[in-house]
Amino acid sequence: MLRCQSLFDGALAEAASKQFLKVSESSRGMNWIDFRSALPHEYAAGTAIASVVAGAEQQVLVPLMRGFTVCASPTQACANAGLPDKSAGFRALHEAVDEARVPHVGPIFSRSMLDALGMRSAP
Repeated sequence: MLRCQSLFDGALAEAASKQFLKVSESSRGMNWIDFRSALPHEYAAGTAIASVVAGAEQQVLVPLMRGFTVCASPTQACANAGLPDKSAGFRALHEAVDEARVPHVGPIFSRSMLDALGMRSAP
């Protein structure tokens, strides 16, 4: 990922976020990840940037977290489906990746997911 945060801060990031939101209905998971990764890490509430961040979490992070959670602890899902642990867990993760439409999650979402699963130890 290109690290040019200072070029995309402030008014430019806000204007780009407003435009992204106008076309976001046709966006796929990877569009959300790439665009979110380019936005500033700090932003004001109620801005277009905040709306993009919330949309990215809803479109990508939430479905993937469901899959990762089942994959990390598949016992109940397996009992419900009558399948071996790994089979149900990986199937749930596969379905989550398909729903989010992503080949990878990028560094920002990777940190968020690892934090949510209690698996990240370094910032």
